[in-house]
Amino acid sequence: MKLLNYDKFEKEINMSKGGTFERDVSRALSLWWTNGDRDDVIWRTKNSGGVATARRKTSKSVRLEEFGDLKSDDPIAIPLFEFFSIELKTGYGKKTKSKIQDNIAVHRINNWAVMDILDSNIKASQFFIFWEQAEHDARESKREPLLIFRRNRKQPCIAMYSDIFQAYGKNVPFNTIEIREVKHHEITICNLSKFLSWTQGVISQEFIISNLKPVLKQRRIKNERRKVLSCK
Repeated sequence: MKLLNYDKFEKEINMSKGGTFERDVSRALSLWWTNGDRDDVIWRTKNSGGVATARRKTSKSVRLEEFGDLKSDDPIAIPLFEFFSIELKTGYGKKTKSKIQDNIAVHRINNWAVMDILDSNIKASQFFIFWEQAEHDARESKREPLLIFRRNRKQPCIAMYSDIFQAYGKNVPFNTIEIREVKHHEITICNLSKFLSWTQGVISQEFIISNLKPVLKQRRIKNERRKVLSCK
């Protein structure tokens, strides 16, 4: 197994925009899935999932690879996308004019934040707008959502359901944020490059079958118990 320096990829991803961000994340995830052997097994979906949206509106059938922003570009990556639907988001900070210097308007970027769900009056935080889109595509394609996002001038992060994150191990060697929001399951957010480094060599088709799929079974059991209790 090749030990990869994901900090290097993080610097590249930090500098990328839009489609380039999707391509850089595709390369990083390809190397992660193949333990450093290949960087071309994952790629962007056509129109970043726009095909699936258009076909759903006209009640046409949609193929699995048309959902989400990324897809398998080689059969070796199919098991990953049979389980996860991956959504990518970058930017979305608001540019405001702060002052005039030497007759030039100076603009300042106001970044959105996860804390907006607690200390902001906005109706829907930017993070949950992203997450609900990731959830929607995952639900439509009967998969689990993964959201990879990057705020303006910040490092990319990854978000997933907390029970899925916990299946990778208990001794997490970096900071995470766990969110419990009334409309959603618990969600864990962490730095993308740190997550990839931590789980390199762990993620595989066998790991998905033996460690991640049982999580879905336990989740269904818990949900059924909650329904029974709520009816009493």
